[in-house]
Amino acid sequence: MKTLWSIHIPGPDEYHAAPSEEIAKYMAARHTTAMQAYVANNKLDWGLEMISAEVAEWPGTAEDHAEDVSEFDYAAWGLEGGAA
Repeated sequence: MKTLWSIHIPGPDEYHAAPSEEIAKYMAARHTTAMQAYVANNKLDWGLEMISAEVAEWPGTAEDHAEDVSEFDYAAWGLEGGAA
């Protein structure tokens, strides 16, 4: 079976489905960078474990992953044409 990719944000224990491993890596890096800037700009004391996204296998069903990916917004993640 093909690996289903996502990003995982450990602090709030959130998973977000990704269409591919390459895009998951991009999403994780983009999320972590944006959150680090948010924390710094707002002088928050959140630790990296709260805001650092990591690439992970999707923990749910294939059907749930497909549904999440069907709603994936490439533009919202700064991706043009569906590629990283």
